Amino acid sequence: MTDPIRYAIHDKTQKIVYIKNADNGLSCNCKCLECDERLEAVQGQIREWYFRHNKNINCKGGQETAIHKLAKQIIVDNSQITIPGDTLFYSKPRQEEKFSSIIPDVTVFANEQDIYFEIAVTHRVENLKEIFYKSGQHKSVEIDLTNISYDIEPQELEKLVLHQVDNKRKIFWEVKILTQQNSSNENSFWNWLIRIGAVVFGFIL
Repeated sequence: MTDPIRYAIHDKTQKIVYIKNADNGLSCNCKCLECDERLEAVQGQIREWYFRHNKNINCKGGQETAIHKLAKQIIVDNSQITIPGDTLFYSKPRQEEKFSSIIPDVTVFANEQDIYFEIAVTHRVENLKEIFYKSGQHKSVEIDLTNISYDIEPQELEKLVLHQVDNKRKIFWEVKILTQQNSSNENSFWNWLIRIGAVVFGFIL
């Protein structure tokens, strides 16, 4: 038996719908994200609520896809997100807008530039994407949702996407510039090492 399906896609709006926010029965107008079959919202008095297939009973419902889509939808529907070391106030959020040779999950505009978000549900960001962001010095952040339950309610997922920090990683943010003090300390270290080497070499001679 497959796990209960909590998320489906609304046929008209193409937005992700949680079972508690859906209309009852077939009037929910929802489809499965995996097999595209029309789903029925089962909202009884005894069992937990869930979406049910009428034919493809072995389909898992594409819940990882639902979580991925909903996470993108959350960013697009808001204008503020907390990342390591900063809180971004953004505008112009766009889903899957092609950028050069890649397609970021979400692109937003903040601090006079585009910033790119990648959302990991089953797989972390691809190596080619990571190399692209770093080599091109494009500000980008990965949001890790790999360990969450597919039963998670939308409000909890919103907290993870917008407010939690320890599940986010800056793929690229800014070039680290060696400060004058660090450079001076590094030069002092090497000068000290050279002097020690000279003394040891002289002693050997």
